Amino acid sequence: MPRRAAVLLSATHPERSSTEWAACPLGERDHALLRLRETLFGETLETVARCRSCGEPMEAQFRTADLTDRFASPGMLEREVNGSRIRFRVPTEADVVAAIASRDPRRSLIERCVESAGTLDDTAVSAVIQAMAAEDPQADIQIQVSCPACATENNLAFDIVSYLWSDLTDWARRIMAEVHTLASAYGWSETDILAMTAFRRRLYLQMLGSEA
Repeated sequence: MPRRAAVLLSATHPERSSTEWAACPLGERDHALLRLRETLFGETLETVARCRSCGEPMEAQFRTADLTDRFASPGMLEREVNGSRIRFRVPTEADVVAAIASRDPRRSLIERCVESAGTLDDTAVSAVIQAMAAEDPQADIQIQVSCPACATENNLAFDIVSYLWSDLTDWARRIMAEVHTLASAYGWSETDILAMTAFRRRLYLQMLGSEA
């Protein structure tokens, strides 16, 4: 899933290659994906989840602006962590992909992003991870949803990569369904149908519906 983000952004923002997008901070990448989602499908987003307390289904609606936060710049940072000065950079998509493929993702991520990572104990590693999150808040968006049944406040992680990919998948399925319907009715080719504007396709589909 993470690799999809860099490929998608390189297709819509060709000034950067997929490799360059994979090397930028996660927050910068996610900010660009939010703007892309807003352009393609509008600013309104909806989510459905179950309450962690009672299991009741919850629905929430929010806007892309509600999820916009500060994101980190690329390059090394130096911060005091547990009394020591530590140099690190925030993770990128490439870091996450490599870490997931390793035997110890947490340690792998630290080794890729932190200078002198081998000298850090588990306590220091946890502190550095917290420092990374604080420097790049756009990369870790949490949304708060109140349960309608028990009023428990649920904090849910929002993953723009999965959300946008789901939107694109649904859109592609709708387009293919339209192509199938119009090709079956009129004998047009897929190329001809896709060359039409969405407005024209809707008009033909409406006329087919009226005939039915």
